Amino acid sequence: MFVGTSTDPAVNLAAEELIFGSIGAGDVHFCVYINGTSVVIGKHQNPWRECNIAALKRNNIPVHRRISGGGTVYQDRGNLNFSFLVDRASFDKMGNLRLVARALDRIGIAAVVTGRGDILVDGYKVSGNALAIKKERVLHHGTLLVDADLSGLRGAITGQPHSDSDGASRRAARPELWTKSIDTHAVRSEPAPVENLSRFARGLTIEKVVEIVQAEFAETWGASTTENMIGGVDSGALEALSERNRSWSWNFGATPQFEVSFPVSPSGRTIRLRVRDATIDSACCADHPDDSCRLGELLAGARFASAAIYERCRGWLNSRKIEDETGKCGEAEITAFAGYVMENQF
Repeated sequence: MFVGTSTDPAVNLAAEELIFGSIGAGDVHFCVYINGTSVVIGKHQNPWRECNIAALKRNNIPVHRRISGGGTVYQDRGNLNFSFLVDRASFDKMGNLRLVARALDRIGIAAVVTGRGDILVDGYKVSGNALAIKKERVLHHGTLLVDADLSGLRGAITGQPHSDSDGASRRAARPELWTKSIDTHAVRSEPAPVENLSRFARGLTIEKVVEIVQAEFAETWGASTTENMIGGVDSGALEALSERNRSWSWNFGATPQFEVSFPVSPSGRTIRLRVRDATIDSACCADHPDDSCRLGELLAGARFASAAIYERCRGWLNSRKIEDETGKCGEAEITAFAGYVMENQF
């Protein structure tokens, strides 16, 4: 068994990935770790569709992309991460989840494992999980909401349902208008009503949950020793993977291709962008798709981020080379678009 001693999501995800890469025949490892406040998205997800990016920026909350599939999760020190790292012959998804449910039963919490692999208590989701499979190795990891900031969760992840038990959750994030136009094959999260385990066991601490899941794993698999998750991997490889996990090119640049529309005039005129590797590939005026569009010329190759787009727009406007032409984006449209992207930070 491994225990994480860092709360840096970039480091913990890197260590977990390195342990995953070292799995041999017959290996069954179990990890627990806690991340600082962050949002972790699935490998094939679009962060602009899944997260309230503007709110995350205001609160200095990072977004991290993991190597497994599945949906978006909110992390803080009230949330426990667990992972089973096994060779493929030993992998049993439902068996792993039932192990976690049995652990909760040790403290009187009756948990149910659903057919889709969520863990519910009293109808509320307390745990979700995701998989990464490479050759003969499987990484099966998940979360347990112990005493997390559910208001923060609902403000960070779009579309998260309200909970009657938490009045603060009325600040739940709602998708910005432009994000609703995103057209992509990226995996979409399936939000569900969530709740903390501490609601069902008064005074429950994350340390107690670590104790019970480790005890259940040890009893099931015969494990007896616990190692430092970081100490068990190569330090150079850990540093390199941690840096990747902090990088914009991984967390945002690895987003699957998508298209999105933005307003560029008060009359409702829009421009549609095609984005590949989080870089604007092309653009056209949605209501005049056959016209050459100045914004298309202007934005091609720009990073899909408010500051980068605004800088391109202001550069052109300040050059005074723009003349209005009928049916094409002119100074008024570009000014409106620049203002819109800065107002809706992403």
